[in-house]
Amino acid sequence: MCAVITHGGTLPDDSAKTDFYSIIDNAAVSAIVNADISASASILDTKLAQLTTALKVAGTSLTGLSSIPSAAGVIPATNLPYGGGGLRAWVDKSSSYAAQQATTDGLVIGYLVPYDSTSAADFYTDSTSNPTTIRQKLTNIIGNVDAVNFCMPVRKSDYWKMVVTGSAYTTTVIYWIPLGA
Repeated sequence: MCAVITHGGTLPDDSAKTDFYSIIDNAAVSAIVNADISASASILDTKLAQLTTALKVAGTSLTGLSSIPSAAGVIPATNLPYGGGGLRAWVDKSSSYAAQQATTDGLVIGYLVPYDSTSAADFYTDSTSNPTTIRQKLTNIIGNVDAVNFCMPVRKSDYWKMVVTGSAYTTTVIYWIPLGA
């Protein structure tokens, strides 16, 4: 079916040019279907109705997550930056803190109890399998210190390690906390 044009009146027998214009100006178009609209029609957004049927807009069409209203529903965690999902289960690395690769973004977190004032440790992370970039350093722990806390972020696919550079620690507690999926 094609669009229907309803005229806006009837031309009198003694019609003037203005009578003709009046009929055209008062005409109405209805029953417009998709086939009646050119792909290059450039219809303004203000002329379009709101899409309320599920799956009418591809997810790839959404370019600004900040413009999604709060009542729009739940965005799958896998579609969020860094996989969403927040903190995952703690993984004890207290006995294994040599170079290892992060399978997700995450945190190396824990505490060390120094043996004496020469206890020291360096924390490395970068993209090489044996990281050489020091990101955190614990040195010259002096005074009456019970424990030293640390927290180092590590990017997905990067490697991390802790190296004791002075006296050993009496207690070493290290956890890997994955972020996201």
